[in-house]
Amino acid sequence: MYKLVIAIFSFVSVVQAFAQQPSAQPSNMTFSNIKPYGFVVNYAPSTADGFLILRSANPITFVPIDGEEYELGQGVAPGVKVFGSEWTSSKTIREVIAGSTYYFAVFAYNGSGEQIDYLNTNPLSGSITVPEGGPGNYYTGISGGSSSFLNDLKVRLNTGRVFQTYTPGYLNSVTDNIYIRDTVGGKEVINCQYTGETKVFTPPFFWSSVADEYTREHCLPKSWMHTGGNTDNQDGADYHNLIPANHGKANGKRSNVPYGIVQNVTYQYLEGKLGTNSQGITVYEPRNDIKGDVARAQFYMMVCYNNNGGTWGYQSMPSLAPQQSQDLLKIWHDQDPPSDFERTKHEYIYSLQYNRNPFIDFPELVGCINFNNMTRYANCVITLDADEETANMPTFNVFPNPASNQLSIEGAFGAHSRISIVDLSGRLLLETLTQEAVSNLVLDISMIPAGVYSLQIQDGQKSGNQKIIISK
Repeated sequence: MYKLVIAIFSFVSVVQAFAQQPSAQPSNMTFSNIKPYGFVVNYAPSTADGFLILRSANPITFVPIDGEEYELGQGVAPGVKVFGSEWTSSKTIREVIAGSTYYFAVFAYNGSGEQIDYLNTNPLSGSITVPEGGPGNYYTGISGGSSSFLNDLKVRLNTGRVFQTYTPGYLNSVTDNIYIRDTVGGKEVINCQYTGETKVFTPPFFWSSVADEYTREHCLPKSWMHTGGNTDNQDGADYHNLIPANHGKANGKRSNVPYGIVQNVTYQYLEGKLGTNSQGITVYEPRNDIKGDVARAQFYMMVCYNNNGGTWGYQSMPSLAPQQSQDLLKIWHDQDPPSDFERTKHEYIYSLQYNRNPFIDFPELVGCINFNNMTRYANCVITLDADEETANMPTFNVFPNPASNQLSIEGAFGAHSRISIVDLSGRLLLETLTQEAVSNLVLDISMIPAGVYSLQIQDGQKSGNQKIIISK
């Protein structure tokens, strides 16, 4: 009898007592303040201690387990992440990519810790597709064929521009809303853009010149700017030119040297390298996924601030700017085109500064500009005006692409249409004029080296271009 009593007592001692399960889920999910970079999910609360908010890129089938409390930032199933455990009726959602669809499930619960009890049937669910953004009519009236094109573009980038502060503005806006992500343990995550390093930290985040902390890197160095890049002024604080980077292992190592391909490594941390290139020039080479981004940041700055104290061309700017190869940056720009993340960040910065980076909106624009002296190539036929583009873009198909010896072009071309192939520096490699109206053309490209080029077509008042790849 004594042994039986002990056994019963031991059994009773491990029985788990859960809180009382909520009687109803929240209701009426809606979304507000919908932007390419974030939004707010709203719902009508039911009677409960809190609400577990889950988000995924696919419909959610995950069901929470009673007695298990989930953390903000926790992945609970493939692609399913906890975005909140709230008692309020709304949640601001970051970690958003423009043009994407997101699914939500919200579960009511009572209790906490080992006593937490979820109402795990029929959760409140919904989905939202955020807009992609885009320039709209931002560039209306700017003609790529105009002799005043570069100045017109500069004026547009500075018209209506709103100054945003370097401190604390960039931290509280772009860094917090674009670069920082939630993870478990009450911590957050940010990545060094140059090296790919993942930094896990306890909020709040802060900038510091301590070796392993993070600082704001200027893609176009301040010392290259004719103005000196004072961060109290627009050029020194321009958000389009800033990225977070490890201070001691990336930002400080790059310093103000040009970007380049490192042949002889003197320092390397993860995917970021410092050393000399094939010409013996000291250069910094960031990870591949950011190469196009930093090129576009430099190109933007040179157009936006050109003639502020002097010509913002590589050969006219001070410090080490003349050592920067525009041809290499144009290659990086083409090899690493604007990603969904970069476009999302771009839309967010636009919402703050009210100006855009035209090289993200129109990547082909890079081939129209000589960044060594900030002049427009005469054969540039780019169109930035969305309405003009629809009306004045010729219709043509190019095949094969990539091509090796011959390139075929199908379309309706009038007499005296001009067809050109130019390289990434704007150098003309091939040009032909139609003598009469034709519907197809075959170009001999056997003498053009392998690489990436721009096929440009001028047909009367209509013009257009397309990237082509020549392989051997």
